[in-house]
Amino acid sequence: MIGRNNLIIVFTVSRSAEYAVNGLLFLASKSSDGPVTIREISKAEGIPISLLAKIFQTLAKKRIIRSVRGRRGGFVLLRSSDKVNLLEVIEAVEGPIDPFKDPCPRFRTCPVHDVLKEGFKRFISVLYKNSLLQLLERRKRLRDEVDEVTGRGKGAG
Repeated sequence: MIGRNNLIIVFTVSRSAEYAVNGLLFLASKSSDGPVTIREISKAEGIPISLLAKIFQTLAKKRIIRSVRGRRGGFVLLRSSDKVNLLEVIEAVEGPIDPFKDPCPRFRTCPVHDVLKEGFKRFISVLYKNSLLQLLERRKRLRDEVDEVTGRGKGAG
């Protein structure tokens, strides 16, 4: 956020946005298995079921996922995981990301403001360019690295 009297931009991801991303990653990892229940996602990702239900309701309204009713119901992605990006997931839960809503009084002539805005555009671009599929691949790689370091990987007894 950029304040009137300072030049600090702070961006934090809320717990809800974090849960949304992790829930969608689990959903994407199971996409070929059909609908996935809230209970299954909640258990696998350690997300409180009531909060996850509210988050998924929001994601359904934003047309990122849809619910499937019935005995074998649950949730499915509306698009393939390579077509859903991190920016749209975060903004679905948090609203538009705009640290420049309340610019400093000199924003038109402030060179620092101009540089910060350029940096923010790059940041948004990174969120936009990273799909759920890419995040799944990254998470797998990171988990494999941790397993290797901790000895829980292949060859561990």
